[in-house]
Amino acid sequence: TLIFSRSLQVMKPHVPLIKFRKGSQESKEFLILAGDLRKTNTIHGSADKQQMNTVTTRELEDYQLPLKFRRLPLGENEIEAINTGGCN
Repeated sequence: TLIFSRSLQVMKPHVPLIKFRKGSQESKEFLILAGDLRKTNTIHGSADKQQMNTVTTRELEDYQLPLKFRRLPLGENEIEAINTGGCN
């Protein structure tokens, strides 16, 4: 245990080698915003807690997807493979 305790004293905090260019400013703003939400949540009580936890999402239909996210049309070979039950 003596060796283990000495190794803990010598260890330095981990510094990530990867630096992300995108999102660093947004993540800081998010953390600040989350801190503000926690402060307002404690003031107003538990009734507002339910409202803050709800997240509204919007579902997209197939025709609303941008072209780069749309599915490629099936080719004749793929249609034939599906109709015959798979690989021949």
